[in-house]
Amino acid sequence: MSGGRRGDAEPLPRVHGGPAVGVARAAARRDPLPGRSNRPRRGFAAALRGPEGPVLVRDVLGRYPLFVERGGPEWAFDPTELAEPVPVPAGHARGAVDGEPVGERVWSLPDPDPERATRTAVDAVTDAVRAALGTAADEPGGTAVAFSGGVDSALVAAGLGGPCYVAGFPDSHDVETALYLVAERAAADGFDRLAVGQGADELFGGYQKVANAPGNGRVEADTARGARLETVRSLPGGLERDVLALRAAGVEPVAPLLDDRVVRAALSLPGELLVDGDERKVALRRAATGWVPASTAARDKKAVQYGSLVSRELDRLARRAGFKRRMDRHVDRYVESLL
Repeated sequence: MSGGRRGDAEPLPRVHGGPAVGVARAAARRDPLPGRSNRPRRGFAAALRGPEGPVLVRDVLGRYPLFVERGGPEWAFDPTELAEPVPVPAGHARGAVDGEPVGERVWSLPDPDPERATRTAVDAVTDAVRAALGTAADEPGGTAVAFSGGVDSALVAAGLGGPCYVAGFPDSHDVETALYLVAERAAADGFDRLAVGQGADELFGGYQKVANAPGNGRVEADTARGARLETVRSLPGGLERDVLALRAAGVEPVAPLLDDRVVRAALSLPGELLVDGDERKVALRRAATGWVPASTAARDKKAVQYGSLVSRELDRLARRAGFKRRMDRHVDRYVESLL
């Protein structure tokens, strides 16, 4: 079992994502991005030893899932092991005082002043990406790459050199489809890790709502940097979903572009290196030219569900099964009917 009450056979600390001593040090120092030598670099979730049992901690971006039982002391890395799992919020610690559960925010996402020297800012991103890819490439285990044809996955593929897995429909804008299907095939071929480009759009200003700030109703910020920070803060929910889906398919996700060093460099970018006219992810594209052709670095890509035409195909299947577009959530209801 991945979690449990104090006194379970498996001793504490229990950690996903980094050495226990590094996680404990990050908690003690309240360092939100501790990634460096002998520290967790791509986030963590852990049960540390506390005076009254486990102290549960989850990194500031929620890169590793961690859950507690609603109303009880049990905990788990895998929500299926609990009757009513509730996520430990990203950046929080949860323990007990006088037998009662107590939670507090330990880490908050930094919002540093922008680096105004363009070359310095891009060089920092380049160095961080190089270090992150090097770390991921040196880790043990067979690693495949979920490849979409966009700059994010192309950069990961070039840095890791593993086989690329793609899926999609004819005439799709790009070649990626649901990550679960890609992961399932990679696992069937004997790979236990799947490298993904997750986090790049959020960190580097890849979304239209960032480019359109101010004036976009989906963000409150009135600058590209502010809108980007809002999107980064939305990462934990999506990452939790993706990590659990990939694990269910039989692989462990590897996200080099969510390495602390990359996050730190990205958060220091000025607005013009996030969005410049019609170009988004400006700094990442400039950094990527050290690994991929300029045409690939400049290539735009639609979201997975739209670029690969998965959304269109699901809509077609739903309508064929009687779930018409006039129905509320017709595609969701169709998918739920299959479960």
